[in-house]
Amino acid sequence: MRFFSITSFVFAMALNTLAPPLLADGLSCPSAFSRHFQGGDDCVVNRAIEGDIAAQLELLQFLDRERSPESWPYGKEINSYGSEIFDFLDAGVARGDADFIEIQIGFMERLTDILQTRKRGIEQEASDIANRIGSFRPIEVYTSSGPVEYSREEMHQFDIEMYEARVQQLNNLGGSDRISELKQLLLEGGDLGVTGDVVAQILTAGDRSSENQQRILVLLNDAISLNNGVAEATLGFLYEEGAWVERDINRAIGYYQEGWRKGAAQAGYHIARHMLPGGELPTNEEAAYELLSGLKTRVSSQPLPELRVGESDPRWEVYAVINPLLGPLAYKRAAAAARSSNMDAAFDFYLEAAQAGLHEAQLAVAYLYRSRRLQPELSDYQRSGAESWEKLWFRNASNCTDPSRSTELCQQASAELQNIDIRIRDRRQAERERAYAILGLIGLALVGLGDPAGGNYDNNYQPPNIDSNAGIQMAAELMWLGKW
Repeated sequence: MRFFSITSFVFAMALNTLAPPLLADGLSCPSAFSRHFQGGDDCVVNRAIEGDIAAQLELLQFLDRERSPESWPYGKEINSYGSEIFDFLDAGVARGDADFIEIQIGFMERLTDILQTRKRGIEQEASDIANRIGSFRPIEVYTSSGPVEYSREEMHQFDIEMYEARVQQLNNLGGSDRISELKQLLLEGGDLGVTGDVVAQILTAGDRSSENQQRILVLLNDAISLNNGVAEATLGFLYEEGAWVERDINRAIGYYQEGWRKGAAQAGYHIARHMLPGGELPTNEEAAYELLSGLKTRVSSQPLPELRVGESDPRWEVYAVINPLLGPLAYKRAAAAARSSNMDAAFDFYLEAAQAGLHEAQLAVAYLYRSRRLQPELSDYQRSGAESWEKLWFRNASNCTDPSRSTELCQQASAELQNIDIRIRDRRQAERERAYAILGLIGLALVGLGDPAGGNYDNNYQPPNIDSNAGIQMAAELMWLGKW
């Protein structure tokens, strides 16, 4: 069970759009700041210049909310709003004002994420160019002097230069070290909500000095004394891994249980994985499933925070940790439900496992969506919807960018996708003919000409050779037998 990275215990951890300059002399509210900041002598910008801290914070919060992280604040020398804005921010951070510190942390973290995403895009483009993938036609760019054509390689080089310039600007602001320093300031100001972040930064830095070890324990125990369940989950993880402290699995489990009693989702996740075979708690896959499913539901039901440009839904980080455990558990429940002929429950569990990213479940769901349309009573609209889902899940199952996925299942799903629209059309026609034939047999039975035994059962039935995996095989059998 000791194969989790440091991040597994912490769940929630284009060119600039330049606005008209905010000039220092006779500063007033330019229209670029929206009507809220227009008001003559009482303008929020003027009040901020006069030293009104509340006005300074209001102005910074507006910029932080409305402006892309791409457009502010790279540095005083190149900003488009005037050096006063940066002076407000710097002064607030220097005072240790948590509101100002959080603005600067939020900006720098978002910008860091954007740069990481841009770097991945540049690397992918370089690979595509090297492998001659994609279009190599010239790219036309419109400038003030008219259209200009650039090659794909030239545009790629522009992307690299822009990326490197942004990295340099971020580094001028202090980079990741500055983010760490700002979180330290919040912690020293009594905000224990950043305890996990600070501890994670110390751990990932790799400096295992006795001073850092003592500091980690002090930080976590201070947070625990104030009823912080996340800190207990973190300390439990350290004891489980033997990271910076002597390994003590019993103590780790105790911390997890205490953290879970205080509502820490991380602690619940660790308890669930220890209920699985090989864990340190009595094996109970049913309880583990209920706990993980409940955690996912809790996270899904939380309101989505206001996202800025470049931000992704933070809940996906939680799903990425929960899903690898939840998927196989849901898959087992699906097979059990199908064996007991509880078909609706089986489908729901197969779907849950597929949504958790389990490869074989995605293929099973595709087959089950196919089987559901064998019912003649479905309307054309319902058939069309089911067919769309069938395509989607075959497409998901055919995606094998992850090397851990089964090559055999990928090939199977890819084969199903070939000419799928033609096969759907043929299947619809066959179903119509089958329905007409059934109606004819019913008519014969009504006039006493039918077989009183109800026809001959095919004892030589052989299910389609789909896959040796029990779940997919069962899904295919249900489809074949028409029991869905």
